[in-house]
Amino acid sequence: MSRLILLFLLISQLTGCTGLGYYGQAIHGQIEVLGKRQSIDDLVSNPETPDKLRLKLQRVQKIRSFASKAMKLPDNKSFQSYADLERQYVVWNVFAAPEFSVEPVKWCFLVAGCLSYRGYFRESAAEEFAEELRLQGNDVYVAGISAYSTLGWFNDSVLNTVIDWPEPELAGLIFHELAHQLLYIKGDISFNESFAAMVGVEGVRRWLESEGAVDQNNKYLVARARRHEFVKLVMRYQKNLETLFSSVQLGSMSSGDKQVLRKNKQELLNTMRQEYQGLKEKWSGYSAYDEWMGKNLNNAKIASISMYQQYVPAFRALLKQHKGELTVFYDAARKIGAMEAGQRNAIMQQLEKP
Repeated sequence: MSRLILLFLLISQLTGCTGLGYYGQAIHGQIEVLGKRQSIDDLVSNPETPDKLRLKLQRVQKIRSFASKAMKLPDNKSFQSYADLERQYVVWNVFAAPEFSVEPVKWCFLVAGCLSYRGYFRESAAEEFAEELRLQGNDVYVAGISAYSTLGWFNDSVLNTVIDWPEPELAGLIFHELAHQLLYIKGDISFNESFAAMVGVEGVRRWLESEGAVDQNNKYLVARARRHEFVKLVMRYQKNLETLFSSVQLGSMSSGDKQVLRKNKQELLNTMRQEYQGLKEKWSGYSAYDEWMGKNLNNAKIASISMYQQYVPAFRALLKQHKGELTVFYDAARKIGAMEAGQRNAIMQQLEKP
């Protein structure tokens, strides 16, 4: 709790009223999460804990042990507690991008650096801020988020928002969030999220192998392959939109020209939807991405996908370079992370090449 007090005192010296309001809700939300934590050991041993929850928490204990011992991730008290927030999501992230750009709007924070979203612990607050951004002419996307990392400031908990996930996804989440504690470069969301995403996927593969869960592993690999195809589709159309927007001089456009550009943009988005339907047919009707693709598709939504996946192939190549040795891989990733941003991006792009 002392860290929250210190953080609030720092913020009060550095921000205006708007900043204080935003950080105030963040601190209040974090206090709520901390206040609802219960030790997983205590819950497992408590006879009043429902059997279904006890079994899931016992699996979490095994996954958490595997994360430190086999995946060489931080060995601390994170994910050794459980919190029931009595809601579907822990936070709601607001993403925004200009109407004619897929470059996301960024906001800068004391601890995390500059990020391409703002998180709120109340959906109504997120929607209120989103409406302000829409009125400024931005494309906006509000996403419910099931878990997040405090980057080691606090001991993160397993939440009710994820406890009923299939075990591979739950394991991947724990590996992902612990990876943020292992390596986080302030202000470089694509590097951070891609690193954590790759560690999460690799962790699940190794976890299921260790459990001898062949069927589960096969299903997980199929789901990941579909995810990969979906992300490739979105990122390809992100580049198509970039090309479209860069072909015009926005500052000198008439209202009529902008209407034509809007029409061309919408045609690209519709074509992406059509290609997605082709993927669904290939996937025998698998529909996990229907809601994302079907509603309010815009620049902000597309940017939210690319920033989380951009360098996953590069990190996969880096792990392969080091023959799957995690400790050496982590050291190599840290060295790249310590570079100046331009050099770091150049290295990552080079790693992506076959």
